[in-house]
Amino acid sequence: MKACHFLIAFLFTGFCQAQSIEHLRISPQADYLVFIRNGDSLFLDELPQNKKEPTPLFLGRGLKENFNQRFLQWSPDQNYLIWESEGQLYQYSMGSKTTVKARLDSLNLGKYFRIDQVAYSNQGVVYFSAGPPDQPSVFALYAFDFSANELKELARQKGDIANISLSKDGKILAYSEYRFEEEQYRSRIHFIHPKSRMPLGESTWYDKAFFNRLSFSDSGKLLCRNVYGKAYVFELPELEDFLEEVASPEPEGVFFLRYFGEEILSTEQGVSGRVYKMRDQSGKPLRKLGQLRQGEQAYFDQKGQLFLSYENGVQPKRVYRLQDQREGLYSFLGENPLDSIAYEIFTYEGQGGLQQQSFIYGAGQTGLFILPYGGYKDRYPQLTYFLNELAFSLVQEAIVWYSSTPMATPISDWARIMVAPSWPIRSCFWTSGKIRRA
Repeated sequence: MKACHFLIAFLFTGFCQAQSIEHLRISPQADYLVFIRNGDSLFLDELPQNKKEPTPLFLGRGLKENFNQRFLQWSPDQNYLIWESEGQLYQYSMGSKTTVKARLDSLNLGKYFRIDQVAYSNQGVVYFSAGPPDQPSVFALYAFDFSANELKELARQKGDIANISLSKDGKILAYSEYRFEEEQYRSRIHFIHPKSRMPLGESTWYDKAFFNRLSFSDSGKLLCRNVYGKAYVFELPELEDFLEEVASPEPEGVFFLRYFGEEILSTEQGVSGRVYKMRDQSGKPLRKLGQLRQGEQAYFDQKGQLFLSYENGVQPKRVYRLQDQREGLYSFLGENPLDSIAYEIFTYEGQGGLQQQSFIYGAGQTGLFILPYGGYKDRYPQLTYFLNELAFSLVQEAIVWYSSTPMATPISDWARIMVAPSWPIRSCFWTSGKIRRA
């Protein structure tokens, strides 16, 4: 039995990594989906899913440590996809099914979480902020043209350049500049011409402000959010070089997110989750897109159609289109491996004498599968920290696993894995990281 314990522990620690599905991006026309698995590998697949078992196309790996999320984007016409890893920028062509890459490792791409936006044109030009080689700590504005394989610096300011948006006609590039002064962030907005680099206008400085979620309306107005407060709308008056702030009638408790055409996407807290609506530019509601429950994530195509990812007690993580009802489009596993396995709920004493609960799957059948965290009697375990595909297959092998520390313990800290024959479980408790039968 000891040899068997050793073999299983070796296989488990050597090959079983925490499976996760993150950073979903739905294409502008909602025909395709890209996502990152295990925090490292990028995949592409069609929407809706056309096979019972998903067979996504592998695009690349190496995103685990140096992936910069803001670069994972579709071009507006859906012909190209870009992403960044380890100082290299990649572009995948949906037409030719080929990938090209460009080295940007001379720049400091940074990872400040509030710098979360780049602009990407249909012509294959990426606009982004980064630290130049001669001053890497102060971010400047750059453009990389994939067709010409050319990198250009477009602008520098005394402060750092952060988030960026391109107008629908491609004639105006907007970006935010920020400084940290007197124990607060101060920010302003700039408009420039993306090809000539000519400045077109700038706003005044705003105290206690950091602007993100920049987006243009079809008519050229710019909406942006201050992470510390309200949304602002700017436009460029004729024959002036100073941006005019247009009143942003954001109702109490409502958050403007971005433009879709001339309409504004907003969110607010409902009775049982976030509610998404389209509003006109006066803030008046036009239509409700849907309401998301706790744990669900929202996504949108270029028309403002609402999609969501969700896990429930019957199916693993899936992608839905939310219209009059939820339409399932994609499942990351063909079926729920736990669905046909009986479980029992046990309360036990955890570290510090606190009462904890575990969901024991397989009790009274072939063996046990103990979930010391992440399991709910009416919801599929959260895949972002779960050992899903590989670990669930071990249920049939009667594996018991448990952690010395409840709640999201790293795999490397897990105490032990052992084979369990069919235990007539009556009760169990937790003592110093070891589970025992009563």
